[in-house]
Amino acid sequence: MKKQRALLQTNPTRATINSRRKQLRVQQDGAHHRSFLRRLVVICAIFIALFLTVPNVHAGASTSISDLQYPTTVVLGASKYAEGVPVAFTVAWTEAESGDALIVGIFDWGKQDWPLVEGSKDGPPACIAALKEAACALPDLPRSGSERFKLLVTPYAVAHSALAVFAQLEDRYGNYRSFDWTPITIRQVTTALVKISAPTGVPVTVDGTTEESIAGTVWENLRPGTHTISVPDIVAMDNSTRLRFDHWSDDATGASRLVTLEDDTQLEALYVRQYLLTVAGPYGNAAGGGWYDQGSTATFSVVAIQPMSGLFGLLGGKYVFSNWAGDSTSTALTAAVLMNGPKTVTAQWRADNTLPYVILGAIIAFMTIALLLTIRRSSAQRPAPPTSTPPAPSAGTALQTIPDTLVPAKFCRRCGAKIPRDTEYCEECGTRLGSRSRE
Repeated sequence: MKKQRALLQTNPTRATINSRRKQLRVQQDGAHHRSFLRRLVVICAIFIALFLTVPNVHAGASTSISDLQYPTTVVLGASKYAEGVPVAFTVAWTEAESGDALIVGIFDWGKQDWPLVEGSKDGPPACIAALKEAACALPDLPRSGSERFKLLVTPYAVAHSALAVFAQLEDRYGNYRSFDWTPITIRQVTTALVKISAPTGVPVTVDGTTEESIAGTVWENLRPGTHTISVPDIVAMDNSTRLRFDHWSDDATGASRLVTLEDDTQLEALYVRQYLLTVAGPYGNAAGGGWYDQGSTATFSVVAIQPMSGLFGLLGGKYVFSNWAGDSTSTALTAAVLMNGPKTVTAQWRADNTLPYVILGAIIAFMTIALLLTIRRSSAQRPAPPTSTPPAPSAGTALQTIPDTLVPAKFCRRCGAKIPRDTEYCEECGTRLGSRSRE
């Protein structure tokens, strides 16, 4: 003890510091206790205020938000959102008391004071005044019911806010009795995403730039406004199969069209597959060949008779249809086939020479008869030879010279022509005389 006292007497500064530390420690402990008491008092006051101002906890009043509809993506500059981005929803309430009012709106829950966002409303008839904020008050409520609301939020508020839809019941003194809220997310972009679907291999042209569809889809990011989108009318798959444009998914019928973009858009170019029907044949004008839609029924035909060419054609020769061959074996002049793929039909013919043969036979028979009649007529006009002969000379009588005029003439036995006596062949038909000639 003597040593400690001696040290304190020799070093008074150290003792003073230690004493000060003790005092500061006591003061800090007292401040902590007072701060805790203040916080406890504040928390109790909050609970008491909530108990006094929220009677729905014990009165059964309630509000609920349902059927919430709004665009999840908004394109900056789109004219359809010039007046505001629509947010529609239904609010139902129960156990409302006389003098209660329904307050609905959209607020920014990302800010500390939860302010109402800019916009206007389009609600039930009892709530008709347009407000700067996207909110609406519906007074004089029945005990229970529901209403449909549509609030318009300015694009500026959409771009800079964390939005939420709220609905609450308030009594005549402004105290709320029930409360419900639902957050909403609206994304704001500078371009619209356009999805264009078409069969694989079909080129799609957007504002003059052509791109072939990959796996049947073309994606484009386009600014709001009017754009030109087109696809081919006909796309050949091979020599006998092709695609024919029919219409767009939104019922537009032109292969080239103008599209006004206000939001993300999906379009589909709808095509019909077609198959080629080939109608062939060596004769005649077969009809019905061409392109037909898949699953349709194609009709084809041919003329029954086709004249021959050349002499037989002049004499009435013709080709007569027999039957079809290929993808149809019908014997009818007009037939049909189901176009479930490329088809080929060929007309079969048979020659009909009956009339030429009859005419030629008649001509030959006529010429034969005419020749026979001519020969018979020539034989009837030939002069008959003399039947008397001069008397034979008697014995001892000198032979006398007989004049040529008294000698009977020679005639060809075959053709009847007169022949000089000193010739051996007929000058008309060339027949050798002799035993066959007659005098």
